[in-house]
Amino acid sequence: MGRRVHVKAKKAPPSRRWVQHLECGRVMPSVGRCPWCDGIPDRSLATLGHLPAYLYLIGFGGRQRLVKIGIGLASGSRIQGHLRHGASVIEVRQATLMECRAAEAQVLKSLSAWSSRPSLPWPLAGDTECFRPSAPITPLKQWFAPGTRTKDVTRIFR
Repeated sequence: MGRRVHVKAKKAPPSRRWVQHLECGRVMPSVGRCPWCDGIPDRSLATLGHLPAYLYLIGFGGRQRLVKIGIGLASGSRIQGHLRHGASVIEVRQATLMECRAAEAQVLKSLSAWSSRPSLPWPLAGDTECFRPSAPITPLKQWFAPGTRTKDVTRIFR
């Protein structure tokens, strides 16, 4: 159909060639698939919230000792990535993603006075979930809402 010529490189679509999709008739950059017809995968919490996930507590030693809390889907390799970067597992609990997110938010809110920002480059995630080792983090099961079914899966990562 034509080319987009007055575009800064950062604002340009993946392809500067524009085409008309034959099925729906929409004009779009030539990217290989139509987002209106093919749809974009829904990664919202409403869709993923029921999936099994881990709430984990790991420790990093060395010059700057830290404790980090985090969540990740059970099918992912987030904890394994931390282990490859020298972390040691303290505790891991399995529940749904929504339940893990709620428990993590509870921990972060309650223990904000013990939060710590690492001065070293931080692998695999931000630094807002880090605490000094003296933080009074009780067993993770206690941070979940009453009646939440959780499973201790720490042994899988040791």
